[in-house]
Amino acid sequence: MSMTFSISLYFKKDEQPTGFVSLLNRLLFRGDIGIAEIHEDLIPSKTKLIDINLSQSEWKTLVTNIINSSEKLEINISYKTLSGKVIPITLEVYGINYENGIYYNENNQICISVFNLVYEDELLINVLKEQKDIDAFFCAELGEVGRKVSKIRFDSEELFLRACGFLENKKDYTSHVEHASMRFEDGLDSPLNCFMNFHRETREFARDFARIYVEYHWGTMTAGMWEANVDNWTLDFEKLKRDKYTGKSDYGAFYCNVSPGNTLELKLFLQGFTEKKAKKLSSLPEKEIRERLLASEWTLSGKIRCYDLGIQGLVISANPDESLWPVYQLIAKLCLE
Repeated sequence: MSMTFSISLYFKKDEQPTGFVSLLNRLLFRGDIGIAEIHEDLIPSKTKLIDINLSQSEWKTLVTNIINSSEKLEINISYKTLSGKVIPITLEVYGINYENGIYYNENNQICISVFNLVYEDELLINVLKEQKDIDAFFCAELGEVGRKVSKIRFDSEELFLRACGFLENKKDYTSHVEHASMRFEDGLDSPLNCFMNFHRETREFARDFARIYVEYHWGTMTAGMWEANVDNWTLDFEKLKRDKYTGKSDYGAFYCNVSPGNTLELKLFLQGFTEKKAKKLSSLPEKEIRERLLASEWTLSGKIRCYDLGIQGLVISANPDESLWPVYQLIAKLCLE
C-alpha cells in the first residue's frame, strides 16, 4: 500500500509561534531535521537555507515573520515510525500571502506532509506492552495486548496523535493545537474527506456539519472555518472560496476518496443536506455530540476509533484508506429522525 497524506493543524493566532516550536520538538522526539528552507512567493527556484540549530526563541521569531509574509518555511524531517520504518515528512508554515493565500486557506497555517508512504505488504503487527518504542498511553488506547492492527494505521495514528500533543506526559501538555485533520493528498476541503479529525472543544464536531454544508454548496475551505467564534453562515466567502469550484460543482474530484464503494449514497446525502438540517446538527449540545461520537465506535465496530481525551478534546479515526463519512452520516441520521 502506498499513500500520500497531509495533516493540517490550527493554532490560535497568538499561539502560532509557541505552538510551532512545541510541534517541532514533538516530531524531533522521533526524528531528525535534514534541511530547513524559506521559499519566496512564486519563485520556487529561489530558496534560502536556515540554520537548523536555531534556539526556540529564534524559531518563534522566524515563524512570526513567515506567517505575516508571502513566504513559506519548509523543514524536512526523517521520522521513525512505531513500526520501525523511517519516512520523510515535511513540516510547512505558510505565509498568509504565499501564492495569493491559496495554501494558507487550503491547508491552514501549519501542515505536515508525508509523501509516498509505502508499505510493501499489509501485514498486521501485534500491540505489545513490551515494545519499548510504544508510549504507554498509545498502547493502552490502541488496544489490548496481542491486538493486531495494520502497520499503516498504527503508524499514521501515532503520527497524528503525536502532532496533536497526546503522546506526552499530561503535566507537560503544551501543544496549543485547537483543530487538526489528516487526509489524502493536500487541501482540506471537507471533514468528509478526512480519515482523522481532532477538535479541542468537542462541540466543534457538531459545527463540522455546517462546514460540510458550506464547503459543498459554497466552496469555502474547512481550514478557513476553524477560527474560534466564527459564524459559518456569515463568513467572507469571497475571500475563502475555492475559485468557482465547490463540492457540488465538481463532486467527482472532491469526494472520490470519501466513499469509494458507495458514492451514490454520499451524493444523495449531500444533495438532501439542506441549510435547515445543517444548522440543526451544528447546534447540537457538546454533551450530546460527545455521546454520539463515542457510541459510533461501537456501532461502526472495526471502522472507527475514538480517543476521548476529556478536557483536552477528542479524536476520531478511520482506516487510512477510508474516511470519517460513516460517522457523520450516522449522527445525522440519528439526530434528524
